[in-house]
Parts: sequence; C-alpha cells; structure tokens
Amino acid sequence: DPDEQFSVWPFWRAVGSIFWIGWCVAGYSFFFSSLDRYRWRAVASAAAFTFAQELLNVIGSFWADAEWIRRLSISGNCELQRFLHDPSVMYEQWATLAVAGLVGHVAACWIFCQRDLPAAV
Repeated sequence: DPDEQFSVWPFWRAVGSIFWIGWCVAGYSFFFSSLDRYRWRAVASAAAFTFAQELLNVIGSFWADAEWIRRLSISGNCELQRFLHDPSVMYEQWATLAVAGLVGHVAACWIFCQRDLPAAV
C-alpha cells in the first residue's frame, strides 16, 4: 500500500553495526600491515584471517554444540537481522567490535613505532 507509513529509524542499529565491523576489520588489517613490509603478504594475511573468521561463524551456525565459536568470530558479533528484532544485544556486540578494533589499531601503532621504517624517496 503506497499510503502506508514506513519508518527508517529501526535501521540505524544496522548502520551502527556496519560502522563497528568496518572499524574492527580496519584494526586487524592495520595490525597485519604493521607486521610485514611486503604489501601483498599483509593483504593475504588479513584475507586469510577474514576467511577464518567467516569459517568460525559458519561452523558455529550449523553445529549446535559449537555455538559458542560464533562469539569468537568477528562476523558472529554483527547480526544485523537480530538487531532489528532484539536490540538488547546490540550494545554488547558493538562493544566487542569496538574493543577488537581498538586492540588492532593500538597494537599496529605500537609495532609501527618500534619498527625501523625506511625514509621516503
């Protein structure tokens, strides 16, 4: 029905989740970049870590005894459909993503500060 009112406000939770998962992915990507001077090896490490996270999420989804594994994965902490129906878990999962991203960023900054970087040419 075209005259039916539709509210977009419930979807702000999904937007916040996308932001925090992006922050977390940026954190661990930054961390892997700090570990290696070779760009493509750092990209491959971050991609392998992302694949492992998705694999943990899938295993936790399909195997009832291993549901706790989903909490170890980053993508298991970003359940957009669940936020629309049950917003009580949203802040806990956002906090997990925020802390994981912060740990990655801080660790990468510390490693970059300790590492001898070549001068720009």
